[in-house]
Amino acid sequence: MVYLRLILAVLLFTSASSIFAECDDDFEDCPEESSMEDSLNSPSIDMSQFVHTNKNAFSFKVLDIRLQKYPYRGFCSEIKFGKYCSGVDLDYEKYVGMKGVFISKNLAKRGGRKEIREVLLENGEKYYFGYFSKFGAYSRSSPLVQLKKLFKLKAMVGKPYYAHLSVTSISDDNTYTTLSNGLTYETRIIKPIKILLKRFKSKKKIDKLAALLQKKFVKTDKFTGDVKIAQFGTRKHTLSSEIIVSNDKLIFLPKLYYRSPDWLFIHGYTFRYGEKIYKSGKIKFYRDHAAGTIWEWTKIIANKKDIKLFSEIASSDEVAIRFHGKQYYSDKNISEEEISNIKEMLELYKYLGGK
Repeated sequence: MVYLRLILAVLLFTSASSIFAECDDDFEDCPEESSMEDSLNSPSIDMSQFVHTNKNAFSFKVLDIRLQKYPYRGFCSEIKFGKYCSGVDLDYEKYVGMKGVFISKNLAKRGGRKEIREVLLENGEKYYFGYFSKFGAYSRSSPLVQLKKLFKLKAMVGKPYYAHLSVTSISDDNTYTTLSNGLTYETRIIKPIKILLKRFKSKKKIDKLAALLQKKFVKTDKFTGDVKIAQFGTRKHTLSSEIIVSNDKLIFLPKLYYRSPDWLFIHGYTFRYGEKIYKSGKIKFYRDHAAGTIWEWTKIIANKKDIKLFSEIASSDEVAIRFHGKQYYSDKNISEEEISNIKEMLELYKYLGGK
């Protein structure tokens, strides 16, 4: 009986060993191993569509190192109620740099603020991707970058930019571009900045203007060709400014902004700076509201008198403004940051030829 048990144990061990043994390629019935590369190159996926010449092709962005611990968001496996798409987080390490392509038009219900389109990734996975129509699929906050745009951006590295300047690098997420003068700008404003630099020929003036434009928002009007210059992050400041540049005009535009739960119906204002007081005449303010908040604002096309006023304000340590309303008034202190921004913008305005 003992011998019989030993024989059975040996037979079982031999069978198990043969099951887990490596397959010998010499045998015809040996199953072939499949790989990710084989699946990607299978006839079911047309790899030729994941190229920069396809306007629907994209790549997952390389994000700032501080954001790489978070997944890519905005994806879903199904569209809910015809307009909602979320719930699928794609691991950054797995998907970074992976290519994909949009394979459908907008699938969301009409009338919504979002668009939802189906995407096919080069690993064969399919998802839906949702984004705000206003900003598009390749917005600044989008996890995707269009391959066509990526190709053009990378092709700029090492190429001449303007005059003695060239592009030395572009950030991995394509957000920032560094020029040979060592200054870094948002990639989206590189083209309009070149328009402004063309106002000067000498290396010294070009370098100074390039420095003055750093950390500024620059945008070209597609219809008029005018270039708008503003400070980043000042939309809700009580006092801010813009500069409009074209071939035949240079305008300094101070902006006054009032935000509150209650209407004031502003028709004028008074500045107090240092020991001086300036009271405006009747001014037209524009108004809007949303979600229980109202805002009133105006932009001043500055003349020589206004330039002098705001130059004095920019040189003051303490500045306050009183908004005069239909029945009441409201006082606001102008922050040091706002004063500093006005000073910077005036310096830029004068360097561009403003008086």
